[in-house]
Amino acid sequence: HAVATEHSTVAVVVTTDGSIGEIPRENFVSAEERTIRELTESGKPFVVVVNSTRPDSEQAKIVTTTIADKYGVTALTIDAATADKKTMEEVLTAIVKEFPVTHVSLDLPKWVRALSNDNALVEELTSAVRNAANKLDTMNKIDRFVDELSRLSFADKVTVGSLNLATGEVRVNLAP
Repeated sequence: HAVATEHSTVAVVVTTDGSIGEIPRENFVSAEERTIRELTESGKPFVVVVNSTRPDSEQAKIVTTTIADKYGVTALTIDAATADKKTMEEVLTAIVKEFPVTHVSLDLPKWVRALSNDNALVEELTSAVRNAANKLDTMNKIDRFVDELSRLSFADKVTVGSLNLATGEVRVNLAP
């Protein structure tokens, strides 16, 4: 507990689908729940790694999906015994994407910025941005933010212009 909440910047919760060793999966669940809850409350970026001797098996996929859905976290399945550099890079990338978004800049065409605040298009845009931004807390949710803005009646193309994982800053381009 103290290491995860007081002495670390990021964390990796490692659990299993039950294929590792002789300890059944259900014996890991309470510690897993407690650890994920504590890390979620701490606000520190973390991911859950489900260690499996058969990472492509249905059982491993079910456990990973269940954890991701139950706790709203990023969960990955790997075989730690055979993990290579690419696998570890995937885990590290997943952790980095758990870092918070600190600032979003929205690039709009000049003609949109020239409209008055009470214009229907500006009101639709403002509402959509507020709605999407309320759900945007970590870098891994940028795509959802862009998807929501893409649903605007006048948006032809919404893209991520730049993303700075070190600062949490994102620039989104909206082209009507």
